[in-house]
Amino acid sequence: MDNKLKKILLISSSVFIIITIFIFIVFIYQNNRNPYGNELQIVNLNNYTKNKPYNKDVVYFIKHSLYNTVSDNLDKDIKSNSIDDILIRDKTFSQTFTEKNGLHSIKFIIDIQSLKQSYRVSYQWMDNLEWSRDLDEYGTMVTCLDKEEEIIYKDFKCKDGLSGQNIVLDPIVEYLPYSTPNYKITILPDEDKALNVKIYTSSADERIDPDAAILEYKSDVNKWIESIGLDPSEYIIVYEITRASLY
Repeated sequence: MDNKLKKILLISSSVFIIITIFIFIVFIYQNNRNPYGNELQIVNLNNYTKNKPYNKDVVYFIKHSLYNTVSDNLDKDIKSNSIDDILIRDKTFSQTFTEKNGLHSIKFIIDIQSLKQSYRVSYQWMDNLEWSRDLDEYGTMVTCLDKEEEIIYKDFKCKDGLSGQNIVLDPIVEYLPYSTPNYKITILPDEDKALNVKIYTSSADERIDPDAAILEYKSDVNKWIESIGLDPSEYIIVYEITRASLY
């Protein structure tokens, strides 16, 4: 083999290797790029969610929502993943699973020391997409802190996605959606201090005394609201009754 041919083969091999590496890098980038757009990483999120149920798409969405909320509070656009000290506050992380409807809920508070900002983060997903109608409208979002004891940056004048709608995030939202085998409570959008409660009667209720059962479930709803330190009389409660079939 003459030197000219060796040189051609060497150049061809080098070009092939470079193209392969480039394609690999593009593939990795595309698979890790947030489909919703710019995002901000929560540095220690994986420490809390490791070896637990996880939904990649919902996490992408909440990171993008965090980017938008932080940008709004800075009144300027920032680069994607340009803040490296976004941390989940100790003892605020919770992850729950409701077996009845396959609902996963994650909630926590984040602090950004470099910006002197804090937010509440919550997100949800369902194991069964057919049940996605049970997702609460305010279950996946980044919001301002509303409890005085949670606010550590007193000078931070926070605004979030609800601020532009003139909606005050009621304390009860932190506990919703809430469900039992007999009823489900969610926030009622576009109304001040209003709840939607879906009551489900059982076949036994329908056979014995359905009206008495419904009254009992309504009473249970009030007791639950009281159990979280709130007054049920301060809320408009809209009930939807789904009656079980006897057949």
